[in-house]
Amino acid sequence: MPESRRFSGKPSASFHDAGKEHMMNYLLLKPNGVFEKIGATEPTCSLSLLQKSVNGNVEVISWIPELYDKGIDMWVNDEGKLLNLIPSLAIMDEKGKLIDMIHGNVLFSRFNEDGDTLPLHDEDIDFIKERMTKRTSGYFVKATDVKFEVSYDK
Repeated sequence: MPESRRFSGKPSASFHDAGKEHMMNYLLLKPNGVFEKIGATEPTCSLSLLQKSVNGNVEVISWIPELYDKGIDMWVNDEGKLLNLIPSLAIMDEKGKLIDMIHGNVLFSRFNEDGDTLPLHDEDIDFIKERMTKRTSGYFVKATDVKFEVSYDK
């Protein structure tokens, strides 16, 4: 992972306006396919919030161009498969071939050029929800919507 894409946890902007505190939103996708907004009052996401959201140590998935180009990160439990967590997302290519499975909770956030982990904009939340539920070329599908057939070559 490039150094600039690592979690920094340092503040990058002020979200306090005339003494009013704004709620910053992150989006959590649970293995049951339910989205939940996670609110925070800090301008950047803390490591403890990331770890609590994914129930363990975190890993950022930033190799998906469609999300990366919009400045969106997917945070997952870095041992989700090893811990046999319930699958939450299937990442598939344009032909429907499975590329990877994400196990456990997925937290979506924004990032900036300094690698800061930031809250989502409302349009990001709409984009993520739409993208995770529609089948288009190069797509994600909630794991609850995928039927698997396992075959073994002899």
